[in-house]
Amino acid sequence: MFLPRAAVCSVLVNAQLNSIELRKLFISSRNFIGSPVEEEVICIGDLYYDEEIPNILFPWLDKLADAGKTILICDPGRHGLSTAKMRFLTKLAAYELTANCCIENKGFKTVFVWKFR
Repeated sequence: MFLPRAAVCSVLVNAQLNSIELRKLFISSRNFIGSPVEEEVICIGDLYYDEEIPNILFPWLDKLADAGKTILICDPGRHGLSTAKMRFLTKLAAYELTANCCIENKGFKTVFVWKFR
């Protein structure tokens, strides 16, 4: 699976704009679902296009949260994040998208950053 350079650049630029020092940045296209993770912070973005994905992902995230990991999810609130799944999330921030992003995101005008549990 190809991981676009734009995704890496976006992480680096956002960290710099928010005065966050990235001591260790690990990016991979490998499927880690169900595996142990050493990193303290797990970021998941733009993934909830259907309900099957959170059904697979949330039990693993639950275990990671129990292990003290910080899990951040960025999504405009697609239908994959059902009401039942939303109870695990706390909204941390909301950002308005530009007109070009709205077209690419099927009309969603806002993207949210959520903390899992």
